[in-house]
Amino acid sequence: MIHLVTGGSGSGKSEYAENWLTGRNKKDGTYIYIATMQPYTEETMKKIERHHRLRAGKGFRTLEKYTDLSELEIPKNQGILLECISNLVANELYREDGTLNDLKETKEKVLAGVRRLSNSTTRLVIVTNEVNADINSYSEETEKYRECIGMVNQSLAELADIVTEVVYGIPVCIRKEQKKYEEYKRIWNSFKIAFSMYSRIPMPRSEWTDENKSYAMCFFPWIGAVIGLLSYGVFRFSKWFDGNGGGNYSLFFVIFLILIPVFITGGIHLDGFLDTQDALSSWQTKERRLEILKDSHAGAFAIISCTIYFLMYIGVYSCLSVRSMEVIAYSFMLSRTLSGLSVVTFPQARKKGMVADFSESASTRITRMVLGIYLIVLCFLIPLTGGICGIGCVISAGVVFGYYYRMAMKNFGGVTGDLCGYFLQVCELVMALVVVVVDIIVKSGIIK
Repeated sequence: MIHLVTGGSGSGKSEYAENWLTGRNKKDGTYIYIATMQPYTEETMKKIERHHRLRAGKGFRTLEKYTDLSELEIPKNQGILLECISNLVANELYREDGTLNDLKETKEKVLAGVRRLSNSTTRLVIVTNEVNADINSYSEETEKYRECIGMVNQSLAELADIVTEVVYGIPVCIRKEQKKYEEYKRIWNSFKIAFSMYSRIPMPRSEWTDENKSYAMCFFPWIGAVIGLLSYGVFRFSKWFDGNGGGNYSLFFVIFLILIPVFITGGIHLDGFLDTQDALSSWQTKERRLEILKDSHAGAFAIISCTIYFLMYIGVYSCLSVRSMEVIAYSFMLSRTLSGLSVVTFPQARKKGMVADFSESASTRITRMVLGIYLIVLCFLIPLTGGICGIGCVISAGVVFGYYYRMAMKNFGGVTGDLCGYFLQVCELVMALVVVVVDIIVKSGIIK
């Protein structure tokens, strides 16, 4: 949590910031005070001494850091009070020779230091001065400083969970954990974008900004969950239909099951599969293969591959049992989890494109963590559900994932949206094939 405390000179903001931090967790008796004021004059020395008196007995350990805040090494998970931003900006802005540094570079340097502190603690309090409230005229140099600190304060307010202005010793809450609402909104927008992009399921409109796409990959496997749930439901209905004198319509239901992923996704991944087959069959250079991926025309190898693909699926789905279908239902989520991990982990073949776009927009660390959790849960849940069939499913997915990485790097120099679609389709087919074959072997008594 970041708490930005602002106010004019002598407003009581420093005392409020100290009391707020120490009052958050009274059992924690140690806090870090990062002092940025350099003792240039007698006046600054008096201010420093006054602040020392205010902090006395509150458990603060003082660290003096006048510039280069990002280089400061501090212990993890201790409450931090940074005081104050106005001094830090001044120290970074003015060179030793008296000239001014670049305003944007100064701003980014200060913000980089704040982000580093934020990553080290859950309780960061930042004190800054309100310097733009008056209408007096100042020298050009001072106006540059006022402009710079205004830029920094605005950025800090965006980062902060809580913003408080202290007026005559009275704290006035400007923003109280509004960031949480904004984060929830961003998550909801990412959910909508994921389903809008990778499925034909109707979703409310959302702007496709980088911010809104941040967590889209986290929801990609959920589309697989929808496909798996619907597929399992149709399969159970077909068994009920046959058992209640509905007649032998097994081929109809087999074809319907095969087409469910195509209906839900709109064939977006199948398109990538076909484009990739054309590219791989061309035996051209990496650059030429990437051009073929973008070609909207389907070549002979794409048509042949598509025919073989669906024929193999008909054969596999004709041998489904309840156990194998249960495992396959989970496999749609597993394939999308691995595909999403490739987007935020593997090198990108192009600087522009769908995968590069989503990769750059993704909150990479969080996305990897979420997809990693999905993967661990699925690798446990699938064998638990399907026994040896589930184990075969997980192992085959891992083998295809390894092949996918090697193939993409060797033939294309990285991954693209088409290659992700290719992997997803191949992975799902291989998993279904392995599950059904293992199930047949188990039923035959060869493996017990």
